[in-house]
Amino acid sequence: MNVSRQTDSKVVFIYSADISLSIADSIHTIVTLDNHTYWSLNSSEYFQFEPAQYWDIEQGMIKCPTMNSTCNLTAFDSAGWYEIPLSLNGQKLFPSFTDFLVFDQGTVFFNEGYLFDPNTLQCAGSEEIDPCLEFDGNTTLYNSNGKIISSFSAHYLIDSSSLNVSVSDFSSIPNSYYDFIPNYGDYGCPGQAATNCTFSLPLNPNLDYQFDMMLSVYDRTKTYGTTIGGKILRRNGILVRHRNEVYSPSDPCWIRTFPSNAGSKAINSFCCTKFESSKFEIQNPIKSESVKQKKNQINRLRERYLHKFRNIIISK
Repeated sequence: MNVSRQTDSKVVFIYSADISLSIADSIHTIVTLDNHTYWSLNSSEYFQFEPAQYWDIEQGMIKCPTMNSTCNLTAFDSAGWYEIPLSLNGQKLFPSFTDFLVFDQGTVFFNEGYLFDPNTLQCAGSEEIDPCLEFDGNTTLYNSNGKIISSFSAHYLIDSSSLNVSVSDFSSIPNSYYDFIPNYGDYGCPGQAATNCTFSLPLNPNLDYQFDMMLSVYDRTKTYGTTIGGKILRRNGILVRHRNEVYSPSDPCWIRTFPSNAGSKAINSFCCTKFESSKFEIQNPIKSESVKQKKNQINRLRERYLHKFRNIIISK
C-alpha cells in the first residue's frame, strides 16, 4: 500500500505484508498478516501509530495485537477490510488496503467475483458432473427472542455470460428495507422494500469466480441482521458449494445458520432447482424428495433455535 500527499502526489509511506488464509469453521476464515515492512519519507511525520485493524459485519472492528508481530484474526466470511492507522503530518488517517477483497472459507477473491488463480484450485467430481443452471435462495431472520423478523427469497439463472437474479419474496416488519448486494460490489438491490428487484452480473466464461450474496435487513434506526443468503462458486469451470462440493440431484442444497446482529440468527438455504440434463431438471422443488429433505432440515434447525421460546408458534 502506497500513501501519497495530495499536494504533490509524492509517496510518503509504504506498507506491505504477506497475507495467508485458512479455514476456521463453516462461517469464518483465519487471516494471517506476517512479514510486515514499512518505509517512510520522514518517520517523524509519517508513521503508523497503532496495529492494523480489520472490520467485518459480525464483529465490527478487531485489532492485531502488535504492529510488527504475526497477526492471526478470525474474520467472518464476507467482504471486509484491513486498515492501517497512520499519522500523516499530525493528522490521523485509516487507509484501507483490502477493501476490494472478500475472504471466504480460506479463499480470497475480488469483490467483482473473480479469483486470483483458478488453476491452483481443485474441486471434487468427475466428467459425469451435471452442471446446475438455476438456483433458489431462501433466508429467514430471527431476533434474539426467536421472533421472525423477515423472510427473503431470490431466484438465480446462470448462463455462460451472466448471472441473472430476481427477488421473489420479501416479508418483514413494517417500514423495513433490505440491501442485497453480491460481495458488496457494484451490482445488486440497495435500499429496497419491494420484491420486484432484478439485476444481472456479467461473467467471464474463461475465469472462475465467487459471489457471496450479502443480505441486510434494516430500518431508519437500526440494522436487524446481515447474512450471506447464498454462495455462487465456480471452480475449474464447475459450479460448486461449500468447500468445493459439487451440487447433485441427490444433494442439491447449501444450508447454513449464521449469527447476525445483536443476537439475531439467519437460516439460509441455497438449492439448485434445475440441472443441465433434462432428466435431472427439478420443475417443482416441493416435489423433489432431496429438496424436501433439505427443507425438513431447515425446519429442524428452526425448531432447534426456537424450542426454548414457549410462546412462539412455527407455521409450516
